[in-house]
Amino acid sequence: MDERRLFIAIALSADVQAALSQVVQDLRSQMSGGRWVAPGNHHITLQFLGETPKGKVTELANLIQEATKETPRFVLHLEGIGLFGRRQGVLWMGVRQNKILADLVDKLRCRLAMNGFVTEKRPYVPHITLARQISLAPELAGSWRCLPIKCPVDEVFLMESRIEHSRRVYLPLCRQPLDGWS
Repeated sequence: MDERRLFIAIALSADVQAALSQVVQDLRSQMSGGRWVAPGNHHITLQFLGETPKGKVTELANLIQEATKETPRFVLHLEGIGLFGRRQGVLWMGVRQNKILADLVDKLRCRLAMNGFVTEKRPYVPHITLARQISLAPELAGSWRCLPIKCPVDEVFLMESRIEHSRRVYLPLCRQPLDGWS
């Protein structure tokens, strides 16, 4: 069966990508090693789906549409740098708590679970992965500060993750605008 590695995400605008690139450049100058996420690949994952049959894409698009039906456009604030894992960790930028985002993730997880998709059981921790396989003391990661970056959110994407020419690329399969009333 033909499968695709899928996830549901918020894509970042060109302005947000540019601001994030500056943060990454500053961080890279202070450390060595690690696998840094390619410019343009930064995003906020709402739900990782993993290997999914190709024939499920239309069903997923419909579920995303249902889950986002009454979700208004909103603004996130990206702030803080952290590290998941003690050894060879994931370096990330945090996302300030946001009720609209939390409700959206809950609606997505509920719709997906009701339709037989496996969803994350852990509490949702919104973040943007900056690098993987970073080795440093967790207290050092917590010491980095940057100005908050405003991130407007007006659509949600179903994305495919694949390897092309030895590089990871993320391809949008469908886009769902947010047009609920706030």
